Amino acid sequence: MIPLLVATATLLPSNEVAFSNNEITLDDTQNLDLSSNVASVTSFESSIGDTTTTLTKQVQLVTSQAGGKITLKNSVLPTVTVSLPDRIKISGPATWDNIITPPRQISTSGTVPSGFQTPTVSIQVGSQDVVLVFDTSVTILLTGTTGQTAYKLPGQNTWALISTCLGTYENPTDPPLNGECSVSNGVDTKIATFHFTEFTALSTISATTSSPATTTTSSGTASSSGGGGRTGVGSSGGSGSSSSAGFAGRLLPEGESQIRVFPNWFQTSLVTYWIEDSITDDEFKNAINYLLNKNIIKINVPSEQNVQLLDLAPSIKNLFKLWTMDKLTDSAIIKIITYYRAVGVW
Repeated sequence: MIPLLVATATLLPSNEVAFSNNEITLDDTQNLDLSSNVASVTSFESSIGDTTTTLTKQVQLVTSQAGGKITLKNSVLPTVTVSLPDRIKISGPATWDNIITPPRQISTSGTVPSGFQTPTVSIQVGSQDVVLVFDTSVTILLTGTTGQTAYKLPGQNTWALISTCLGTYENPTDPPLNGECSVSNGVDTKIATFHFTEFTALSTISATTSSPATTTTSSGTASSSGGGGRTGVGSSGGSGSSSSAGFAGRLLPEGESQIRVFPNWFQTSLVTYWIEDSITDDEFKNAINYLLNKNIIKINVPSEQNVQLLDLAPSIKNLFKLWTMDKLTDSAIIKIITYYRAVGVW
């Protein structure tokens, strides 16, 4: 039986609980019991993806210093840190047992979108049985993990991709209410979320490898040597012509010295935000520069500039739009990035 760590805190009126120590460090045998402070509230609904949950319970967490944060950690999983803002309200359904579990690494499986490997491990936080929902976003830091993130709700078998946050890694923009997003600096990943559930990092499947080798990052999430790993670089050699699907993560064309892949969120999130004018040209250029400088996107800048590339289209933005519509191959988009890097645009 897992022992409970009872919240020995300053009891406040109604459903508030104040923590004198803003860091809660548990282990795999401990949970945080908030039964003394969870209160019944007028029921309301929260929709996450295609799932709607009726919430009837709520508790508010208060830090010892106004405006501070409460950190929730697991001593046996130091690569995962959960940060909850001051006065956050946590809501759950009637079946919630009023207990919050720290982040734990668990075995997992499930259905994943095309092009990704089925994960074998994940991070579960909050509750293994129900979804817990917040009124403001919570940050989950995955140290040593990069790649496409995904979540899976309790009782379900399908992994949903997490989109890329707007803003910067240091200051990501909150996702929409009840939503989630993630952002990486090339080394670590932050997930901003309005709900606790099961999270993982997915690995892409290399088109040249039927069963890519799977490794485990320092935070326990799965990655593959075949593609979609920490630097987005696969093994050397091979042909692997660019797929007409234009899906981020497809291989580069024959003749390259290395097989390289796009981060799988590049087309689905970053480029889409740009062509829909959700981010500015300068923000997109800064993102491209970051990916290039960190070797997340690897290209060979030619010694001689190929000016004919200027004639591909009057607007580079239109080219990226064509790519997202699967009317332009990854091979072509790499040539465009290569050219604009050579002439100093990026």
